[in-house]
Amino acid sequence: MMPVRFYDIQWDTHDEEKNETLDLASLNLPTDCVMSVEDDVDVKEDGAELLSQEHGWLVKGFRFQVPGKCPDCGADLDYQGGEVQDECYVYDVTCTNPDCEWSGKECYDLHFAEQVKR
Repeated sequence: MMPVRFYDIQWDTHDEEKNETLDLASLNLPTDCVMSVEDDVDVKEDGAELLSQEHGWLVKGFRFQVPGKCPDCGADLDYQGGEVQDECYVYDVTCTNPDCEWSGKECYDLHFAEQVKR
């Protein structure tokens, strides 16, 4: 399983019977969420179906991010170190594809996991 961040989610909330578009907030539909997805899933092809199955509404469009993958071209990211910032660990990353010039940061939330006795 891999975590996938879906964002800029555009839901089809048009009610054909009433011929009106329902309010997104009243339906409690997210515009940004993280879901665990099987490693072999093609998120670009199957993401809308995954979101629809999870939330019960059709999806018109979305963007996504996968840890370790370039958000522009999908190539692996190269990690150049990082630091703790505001309850998260932030890595400086650069795309490994020589034809892609994307670089940026990849953030991971820090949270309590467990205490282990020595």
